[in-house]
Amino acid sequence: MAIKIFPVRPERDLEFEARFHRETKAMPRLQHPNLVRVLGSGQSAGGLCYLVMEYLEGGDLRRRLQNGPVEAGAAVEMGLQICAGLQGCVLNRRGRGRADSG
Repeated sequence: MAIKIFPVRPERDLEFEARFHRETKAMPRLQHPNLVRVLGSGQSAGGLCYLVMEYLEGGDLRRRLQNGPVEAGAAVEMGLQICAGLQGCVLNRRGRGRADSG
């Protein structure tokens, strides 16, 4: 498992916290092979927001892009995978069942 901790701000950002809680309620329902599964989320007594996610081997897209140019074919493949995951989010949000089922 992996835990993502969001940066602490000097003053509490109630708008961020409300959005965080609203969005994290939906995350466990999003299921697609191209999306990391969110297993849980929370907020510490001190206001620190965090996500608990499945741990995946390998690097993230940001690090991959920092390593230099990506070949055109690899970039297209990455883009297609990202689009498939996003499409899965949209289908799931519209109540069409599992995003990877069709």
